[in-house]
Amino acid sequence: MSYFLNYQCSGCQKEYDIYTTNFRCVACSDPLFAVYDLYKARKELQGFQNYHFTSIWGFEDLLPIKEQQQPVSLGEGNTPIYRLERIAKSLNVQNIFLKQEANNPGGSMRDREMSVLISAIQPFRYETCFAESIGTSSVSFSMYCAAAQQKNLLMTSDTFPEQLAQECREFGTNVKRIQWTATEREKMRATALASSERIFDQTEQGFTFRIEGAKTIFYELFLQFHRKMPDVMVLPLGDGVLVMGLWKALSEFKKLGFLKNVTLPKIWLVQSSKFPALSLFMKQLKSEIPEVTDSIAADLYCTNTVLYPLISKILNTLSLNIIHIEDDEMIDACKRLARKEGIQTSVEGGACMAAVQQLISLNQEHTKQNFLIINPSSGIRRAWNAD
Repeated sequence: MSYFLNYQCSGCQKEYDIYTTNFRCVACSDPLFAVYDLYKARKELQGFQNYHFTSIWGFEDLLPIKEQQQPVSLGEGNTPIYRLERIAKSLNVQNIFLKQEANNPGGSMRDREMSVLISAIQPFRYETCFAESIGTSSVSFSMYCAAAQQKNLLMTSDTFPEQLAQECREFGTNVKRIQWTATEREKMRATALASSERIFDQTEQGFTFRIEGAKTIFYELFLQFHRKMPDVMVLPLGDGVLVMGLWKALSEFKKLGFLKNVTLPKIWLVQSSKFPALSLFMKQLKSEIPEVTDSIAADLYCTNTVLYPLISKILNTLSLNIIHIEDDEMIDACKRLARKEGIQTSVEGGACMAAVQQLISLNQEHTKQNFLIINPSSGIRRAWNAD
């Protein structure tokens, strides 16, 4: 059964019923969060003791779709964890684990987010779904719109890799390339939104559901680690959806009674040195966040900082820390993972591996710990060639 109750503003806590079509608070503009009857779920789910999930929809009772609604799914989730034995040994680290999100249908953790988002908006029968992206979410967005037969429009950069643009077009997406500046993006968005009264703006309205999709990674991890947590988790930051998914999962775990005798992990958020958006935001230097970047890690680049105020608030609560990684460090780590472990990762996954190496070399973390990194997407789409 579904435990989905309503929505609540992540800022002012104003409540909205499940039939709302606006997922930003009318009072303060913060994103809405899905709310569940977790006390009832605690009694009935019994810690997922009998759960055998093959996709994120094994957690359907704690996802924001209506009772008996058929989700839009391509088998996303249930991704494997690998133990990086050789690299751990070379760093004298107890264990390094890698959660391989490249195994999702579209090769990205964004598949989880888009499966939930496209499923959740289906009852509203939008004419068009609009998104802006220069990263892997573009492909996931296109895939799940196609799976739902949802007409869609993607706004992207004029430097967006043609390979990714072509993938999106194959799913029937209308791809519009523009100069990637705030002025041009706003102009294009205004034109798109004016084109129909029945259009869903995924970029501005989709955080509610994308966070729910991202939280399933941590539900899986909790079960894969036998209801425990690794000591240290290293996550790519990007637009902040993944870390907010972690926060949402841990908040729900607490109410579900899952965290008794569980030590919460220390969390490191990885940013590109060329695009330290959260660090600048927290120093009240938002105006200095670069418009564009030549970083090779597109999913560490973020033009929409809507979630950053929330992340700033939970930094201490979750023991969040920030680390910056250079492009060459990301590339070297990708090569090391491929050659030492036979695992191909995205540049963003390489950034997480490089972060572990840096934390150990600078003695910022103890070696006698279990580390976990998340590789968010496939390395096949990388725009550089290994030697």
